[in-house]
Amino acid sequence: MSKREAFLAATYKENVEDFLRFIQLHNKADPFDVEEVVQEMPRDQKEALWGKLCLFLQDVLQKLPPECWEESNQARVEDGMDVESSADPTPTMAFWTWSTHCMVGVLFITCSVQVSLWSPWSICVCPSDVLLSLPVSETPLPLLLHIHTLCEAWWKKELDHREKFGRTAFLISLRKSFLLKKPGAEIQRVWSLHDVLLSLDYTSEENKEVLDLLLQCFHRPVYIRNDDVSEVRRFLVFLFSWNVNFIWVIHGTIKNQLEFYNSSLMTHITEIYFRAWKKADGEFLEQMESSCIQDFMQCAIFLHRSSPVYAKVRQIVSYFHSRKSCPRVEKMLDGLYKPILWKSLFVPNSEVRANATLLLADAFPIHDPAQGSENIDVKIQKQLDTRLLDDPYPVVRSNAVLGVCKILAKCWELLPPAIITGFLKKLITELSCDISSPDVRCSVFKCLTIILDNALSHPLLEKLLPTLKYSLHDNSEKMVRIQETVEAKPELALVYLDYLFNHSSTRDTVLSVGEKSLKQLHTVLGNWKSVLYTHLNSTPQDPTAPSVETALQAFLLHGRLGAHLQHQVSNYLCAEMFCLWVWEMTISKVKSFTCARSSSCQVNILLHLPEPLNLTCAYICLHDLFSFVFSEAGYLGIPAVLPVLKEIADSFVPDDENRNKKKYLEEPEDETTIILGVVVNIFHKVIEILARRIKKEPELGKQLCLSAVPGLTDFFQVAQTWKRAPLSGVFSTIFAIMVVENNHVLQKVGS
Repeated sequence: MSKREAFLAATYKENVEDFLRFIQLHNKADPFDVEEVVQEMPRDQKEALWGKLCLFLQDVLQKLPPECWEESNQARVEDGMDVESSADPTPTMAFWTWSTHCMVGVLFITCSVQVSLWSPWSICVCPSDVLLSLPVSETPLPLLLHIHTLCEAWWKKELDHREKFGRTAFLISLRKSFLLKKPGAEIQRVWSLHDVLLSLDYTSEENKEVLDLLLQCFHRPVYIRNDDVSEVRRFLVFLFSWNVNFIWVIHGTIKNQLEFYNSSLMTHITEIYFRAWKKADGEFLEQMESSCIQDFMQCAIFLHRSSPVYAKVRQIVSYFHSRKSCPRVEKMLDGLYKPILWKSLFVPNSEVRANATLLLADAFPIHDPAQGSENIDVKIQKQLDTRLLDDPYPVVRSNAVLGVCKILAKCWELLPPAIITGFLKKLITELSCDISSPDVRCSVFKCLTIILDNALSHPLLEKLLPTLKYSLHDNSEKMVRIQETVEAKPELALVYLDYLFNHSSTRDTVLSVGEKSLKQLHTVLGNWKSVLYTHLNSTPQDPTAPSVETALQAFLLHGRLGAHLQHQVSNYLCAEMFCLWVWEMTISKVKSFTCARSSSCQVNILLHLPEPLNLTCAYICLHDLFSFVFSEAGYLGIPAVLPVLKEIADSFVPDDENRNKKKYLEEPEDETTIILGVVVNIFHKVIEILARRIKKEPELGKQLCLSAVPGLTDFFQVAQTWKRAPLSGVFSTIFAIMVVENNHVLQKVGS
């Protein structure tokens, strides 16, 4: 007997053990596959198999109903018995019988085999009767899979009593999607069966479980924000169109969960509401607008601002406001706000007025685009009422300021100039000086930046904003406070100020700001004299203190500004005081510097003073250096004298631009040439002293020459940049030294 014939014979109820053995044989040793065997059967054998399976299954279910399976299995496990070894009807036998039955049913359906026993079997022993007795988590997986596949195939083939099979398949998919860690595929299966809901009676008690499972979808983030499966959002949107009465139930569930939704989930929830409203029509549309959208509008008006769901309700309402580019949305907002918003703006409760003000600002302009232009203008004019800016409650005034700024930024080019000017004057001249509330004053400054985003507002605001400068002296920390402490960079300010003074157009603008402001600037720049004096005294410097270059730049700008003030204001002797300070504090220092062999850095400061003070300092330095070098112990200071000579020479070497000037070529006896000539003469004397000292005291002279090498090197580098006459004077001295030295060597060799 073949295995096919043996399998058919085993379906008799007398051969229970043989039947169980056959359907469990699918292993490597004996790979018997029921599906393969059934597919190869001829039609008459398939009908015979189906009839025997129906009778066999009915007999098993009569002896052991599904509701007894769990109790029987639990009792046998407690007694330590093998549930698969008994010939009596057991849950295991029932499970395998059901699995085989469902598997064969699926094969028959997919092969379009018409059997006369479909209808009575589906009525008497429907798979849903089995599943109702056991939860999904406790149903054996093979049985669950085969029942699920059978019911789904039965529904899609539109066979008799498909509603009951479709309901079972839908329930299994929905339950499994809640249990799986990655339910994407199962959610797609749920969507493929969503039409099953249209065949269910919403009011029936039998479908209460379906309703509960559907509402659980709005509790689970995997259903709300699953971007990988597009069918998820389509399914949730579809639920709003299943039954009119179910819309309010869904809305109530979402409202109860709002407190627990994070910002990401709220974004998806708002999109679901909008898509559901956009898809709805007829009574579904009316229910969506009255029960959901208008309810959120009322919550946005009447909820306390401290409520944990207030911001989330505002997010949903604002999402609809952001879709106002659609005429249908504008019409909906106009109709839903009409009975609740306008009266809420003037109710006694100040918090309600504040919330309503925010909604009006966010939704402006509220109108029905289908109405005529005259009616629209009247409605918009009504919404531009300035009474909210004079509300006695500060929060309402602050919200009104925010609303006005949003409206002006969004609709600047659409509003009449008179309304724009009136609003801005109200904000800048009155509310910015509101003595009763610093929050209102602060809101003016925060919200004016919103208007600045519209470039069309800049010409008018340029005239009005300067009047706000006195608010910098506000005594409220909310108004004036340091947002971020940053390092002061006076160098940048001085560079900018130098740029302003170097160009005639900008210089005239600076000098026209007023005598009081210029005197304040002059005083600030004059304070840098103390920093410069500190550097002149060679006192220990703080590493964080401004550099000498910065102090010198500020001092020079102080002198330039003083000269301009001297020219404009005769009784303000800025230039005289500037020169007096330089003469007393600077020129008097030169002699002490040179006599004490000062550092070249201090000399550099003096030489960068404005003309003619730098020339005076140079003459005094050279005179004192000359006197010092010819003193009795002057040779000891030669290493210190050379850097000073280098600084003086470097300060008066003409740049490339001056070299090309005709004046420089035609007037060789200018101040620069004279100073450089004096420098060359002192250099000659330094070389003579070094040569004389080597001749008298060779060891001391050698050490003195070695210590003078760095100074000589720097001096020669500067001398290379001179014009021809001073340069020839320096290098002629060097050549003379070389000639004398070589002559001395030759005389020794000859003798």
